[in-house]
Amino acid sequence: LSCVMIAAAYGAKQIIAVDVSDLALEKAKEVGATEIINAKTIDVQKKVSELTNGIGADLTIDAAGFKATCEDAIHSTRRGGRMVQVGLPIGGQNPIVPMGMIAGRELEIVGSHGCDARDMPKILSLVKSGKLE
Repeated sequence: LSCVMIAAAYGAKQIIAVDVSDLALEKAKEVGATEIINAKTIDVQKKVSELTNGIGADLTIDAAGFKATCEDAIHSTRRGGRMVQVGLPIGGQNPIVPMGMIAGRELEIVGSHGCDARDMPKILSLVKSGKLE
């Protein structure tokens, strides 16, 4: 949810939240998601494509770390877009990372453990301004 909240605080126009929990998705709507996808019942890649007019998302974030969430994030990123892997791999299954597609679509894949200490002043200013709770 923090990814959704930060995207909203920075003024992202379209924020697509994906989860398998309806409760988590409703909370995502409350904190700024403009679209929600329940991955249990909806094909994530197909729905993101529909919601972005076949282009894909500028930025995708896998905060969960499952094989499927990583793969969905990669395949849902637009040409020249960025995918950030925040969730540490869990579940004992490694994702299939299609390097040919990544190179061909010029995707940037970045690993992150979350917020860098150098970014804390920015985050705290968002909290102070009321844009982030």
